[in-house]
Amino acid sequence: MSQLITDFGRTHNLVKSAQSYAKAQLENERATELDITLTVDQAFYQALTSQAVLKVAEETVKQRQATVDQVDALAKAKLRSDLDLSFANVQISQAKLLLLDAQNDAADAMASLNTVLGSEQDEQYTLVDETTASPDPAPQDAEALLQTALTARPDLAALNDNYTAAASSAPLSAILDADRFGSGCRGRHPGALGSDSIFLVRAVGANINIPVFNGFLFNARAQEAKLRANAAGEQ
Repeated sequence: MSQLITDFGRTHNLVKSAQSYAKAQLENERATELDITLTVDQAFYQALTSQAVLKVAEETVKQRQATVDQVDALAKAKLRSDLDLSFANVQISQAKLLLLDAQNDAADAMASLNTVLGSEQDEQYTLVDETTASPDPAPQDAEALLQTALTARPDLAALNDNYTAAASSAPLSAILDADRFGSGCRGRHPGALGSDSIFLVRAVGANINIPVFNGFLFNARAQEAKLRANAAGEQ
């Protein structure tokens, strides 16, 4: 029979370390959710911007087309030169080229939004900007926001939990074993009826093992735990 008497708090520290690692994983899960939300917001506003630029490009083409028609009518009436008409045609060509670029950007932004949302179809959404007309101005001093970020960001909280877990890892694992053993000897004793009886004598004791020298294993574990904690602290 082998029974562990004490490990000098190593199991307790391992449990504490595991709890910190579990807390860190929950913070990582929360950070992942917030990252996905941020990515969706970015894709949404990128698509919204592309659609706004597309509307501007369409209006530009309409206006320049109207200018071309007007200049063409005046040129036919000998009130404008053919050179003016050529300039107007160049401008409408540039506007149409910008319109094609805007259409491509809008389609690309909508595809990116579908990808982020996990949609396998080419969905076309009607995007609505709910930003207020006069949003609150940015604060003059960003220090308060920095302190909030350092305390509230889940990714930093996960790093802090990882550091706590690494610092809680106990480097010692001294084990004391109490071994029960038995030994017997055989002998002959004259019985009451005159016959010889065989009897067995058992001796019971305790054998305690205390590791004195193990090739600096404990020191190596302690150094490893210290270096892991330092690495987590640097992160």
